[in-house]
Amino acid sequence: MVTKVFVAKVNRIINDKANNYCIHRINIPSNVVKELHLEKEDFLLFKVKKAEWYDMLDWTEMKTTWNKLPSEIKKKIQEDGIFDGGIQFKPKKNTIQKRRSH
Repeated sequence: MVTKVFVAKVNRIINDKANNYCIHRINIPSNVVKELHLEKEDFLLFKVKKAEWYDMLDWTEMKTTWNKLPSEIKKKIQEDGIFDGGIQFKPKKNTIQKRRSH
């Protein structure tokens, strides 16, 4: 089974107090739809928690900030599957080109 972790904004559509439920719309990123091969009327299993500020950042682009985070926050990010902390950070191409020109 393929699983994907992503942060999505929830929009309330209907609040049906008589039946004690709410209908919400969740936007799923297109790359997740493709990777899961989702089709019309497929069912999805959600493990849901309210996102924290650190869940919404792209840690692959923030090595210095990642290294400064308290270990408790790093652990939460890793447990959620947002970032594992072990990705090799590569310099951007323009940085490499500047170094070669000197």
